[in-house]
Amino acid sequence: MNKKEFASGAFSLTVSALFVKLIGVLFKVPLSYILSDVGMGYFNTAYSIYGVFYVLASAGVPKAITCIITENESVGNGSGYKIYKHALRLFTGLGLIISAIYMLFAPVFVKVLANEKSLFTVLAIGPSILFVATGGVARGYLSARRRLFPIAVSQVIEACLKLVIGIAFARLGAKLNLDVKYISAMAILGISIGSAISTLYLIICAKTRHKCDNSGQRLQLDKRKINVEIFRIALPITLGSSVLTFASVIDVGLITRGLRSSGISEGTANEMYGNYSTLAVPMINLLLSLVTPLTVALLPRLIDAKLKSDEREFEAVLNKTALYTSVFVCPCAAIFYFYSFDVLDILFSSTQAANGYELLAVLSFGVSFLALLNVVNTAHEALGNFKITISSILVAVITKILLSILFLTTTSLKLIAIPLCTSLSNFLAFIFSYLALRRCGIRMSLFKTLLLPLLLSAVCIGVPYYCVFKSGILGGGFLYLCLAICLSLTVYMLFVLPILRSTHNEKCKFRQKNQVA
Repeated sequence: MNKKEFASGAFSLTVSALFVKLIGVLFKVPLSYILSDVGMGYFNTAYSIYGVFYVLASAGVPKAITCIITENESVGNGSGYKIYKHALRLFTGLGLIISAIYMLFAPVFVKVLANEKSLFTVLAIGPSILFVATGGVARGYLSARRRLFPIAVSQVIEACLKLVIGIAFARLGAKLNLDVKYISAMAILGISIGSAISTLYLIICAKTRHKCDNSGQRLQLDKRKINVEIFRIALPITLGSSVLTFASVIDVGLITRGLRSSGISEGTANEMYGNYSTLAVPMINLLLSLVTPLTVALLPRLIDAKLKSDEREFEAVLNKTALYTSVFVCPCAAIFYFYSFDVLDILFSSTQAANGYELLAVLSFGVSFLALLNVVNTAHEALGNFKITISSILVAVITKILLSILFLTTTSLKLIAIPLCTSLSNFLAFIFSYLALRRCGIRMSLFKTLLLPLLLSAVCIGVPYYCVFKSGILGGGFLYLCLAICLSLTVYMLFVLPILRSTHNEKCKFRQKNQVA
């Protein structure tokens, strides 16, 4: 894939990621009114459990299929579609098995998490695991064929169907005066239906692409060898993603059990978790989803620099990507910190915003570290250091568990302890991965790629907040909030643009030296 093709593909994935996250917010806002915090607790509990099985069924599959097909197609044997069909059959079977295990043990999961009324919601999302497994194979094949746009379209299809069908079913349940646990189950059916139709679309696109590229000789596949290659690549990626996803399930158990051990009732604990997982967490996930395509674009460029044994190019690309990531994430995190109540009050009820704005503010501390952790871990993946990426995630999860148990049981912080521990664990995981990168001889400017954007964001967003917005000079309401944020971002960009320009000039000088050499 040349730079132009990859840039357009990454752009389409970025736009689709933004659209999907916005649809997710639009989905949860009306859903939170229909289900209330109690029903959202059931919904998010089911989604957290499902997330672990989602990762098991799909996390490393697309990358593994892409790598294997690209390698085989590079020698011109034309066996890519055969590999795809074999993998599709393989993961259809595995998807059925994983889905069956999920459904069978669902009662055990909800009991362990002390949220047994969420059982119907947990069961309703189970069938989508099968479609996730088969859809991952199709995404891997299309990526190998340089067809990223259909992947972006499939994500939009799934998000739209989730919104329309989920809200329609939830309103139907509310009109029938069903118990909130049944309404929650009906709402989450939209995800299962959306994933099924999205997977069907991907399979059709894969078939269409095969007809366009139906050339090359047909060789007999060594299926056993293909299976070994798939799992050799997919398992380390899946393991790392599984540990990270498991953290969201830990949140459920820590919050419900930790709060209940401090004397809070089950209903109140579930309501507090519903507020946290509906208001604070999705806003942070929105930021992370927008910078993920940057790491998608980063990995092949770093691998190319590694294969050429060009350490300076490796460092230059890494530092530039890290800087762009921080320049985007840091001011957004600052906005979430200073304007946390005002942002949530626009999307949710005033009562929900009042209960959740402190959680969002504290959670925003760690988002910059988590975004850069993804960039640094991508560099480790390019170097083949999969153990480092897994270890950094383990550091985050273990730290979060220990600190959360300590804070929930020995302090009066209550729910605020969870986002605080999350931010601290993100910071420690980033430092661990960063130091490991330095030990590999790769230099990344911590001041320029993190500390400087953080400082500029705090000053450029914080000063206008207190001097203009908080003082009431502009008045109040949505319009004045937008004006204050636009003013802050304008000041921020005046300081940031010279930094980006200097980075670009340094890269141009570096390339000119290489050409002369």
